[in-house]
Amino acid sequence: MIGPLLAISNSVVGARLEGVGNAGRQAVAFCVSVIEAERRVSPFGDRAITRAPLECYSLLSGLVMSNDPFFHHPELADLITKPEDSFFRDFSITKLASILTDRGLPTGWWHSDEERNTMRQAALSEHRSEDLWVFAYGSLMWDPAIRFTEVRRARVQGYQRRFILKDIHGARGTREAPGLMAALDRGGECEGLLFRIDREAIETETDILWRREFVGPAYFPVFVPAQMSEGTVNALTFVADYDAELIVPELSRTEQLEYLVTGSGFLGDSADYLRNIARQFQLFGIEDAEVDALYRGMNLLVK
Repeated sequence: MIGPLLAISNSVVGARLEGVGNAGRQAVAFCVSVIEAERRVSPFGDRAITRAPLECYSLLSGLVMSNDPFFHHPELADLITKPEDSFFRDFSITKLASILTDRGLPTGWWHSDEERNTMRQAALSEHRSEDLWVFAYGSLMWDPAIRFTEVRRARVQGYQRRFILKDIHGARGTREAPGLMAALDRGGECEGLLFRIDREAIETETDILWRREFVGPAYFPVFVPAQMSEGTVNALTFVADYDAELIVPELSRTEQLEYLVTGSGFLGDSADYLRNIARQFQLFGIEDAEVDALYRGMNLLVK
């Protein structure tokens, strides 16, 4: 990670940090000097990663990318929905209740706002002193609904993307014709995206995130090591809750395909959900054997 930082020349700093003033430039100069010194004393050269360079990297990243969340991955800029255009930006239980009532579907199965907020506060109690990283593995990747200051490609070890969420509440399926969606489960590894939330925006943006991900029992929040090109960060993500009715880890391939073909709800068809994932993964350059296998099997059934 040190090599790329040393490549930040004075001309680049001048071009990209016009608004930070002398203090910002002095901070950059200090960080580069620290990194250079660390490199000189380390027997491992550029591979050396210590606390000081990591802190300096965070500072440099914040300055350089203050106005460009897609600085590291400009190819993603046109692939991620803007927060103001997202259906989930103002999503609420009131909005959900109205939708389900209009469709004649059961209501009242969800967490109350008080319960949801209590869970959120508990999960974030030790993670408010600095910017918050969120690891996305499904539709959150291209429609996060949150405002973020940075997006990075990342990989998480020990967790994998699995299609084990049996939707029965109306989003993409009902009890009579369940739908299917992805969840993060233990085992394997998962490639996805990291979104960085500014520390000052944690309260607002995580409230939006919890209203989307914690409508009712399905996930629980965990912090996991997420590996990006410069190193590892501790990131919030949402893992399948085996105690929840919607999580069915033993689903057979036949059941998965049935739910994909027949499931439908106010967010659309389960088949379209999978088609969108396959299409987005192709655009993002993400390979997922499970997505490919389900997509091929579903296409054989709907032809």
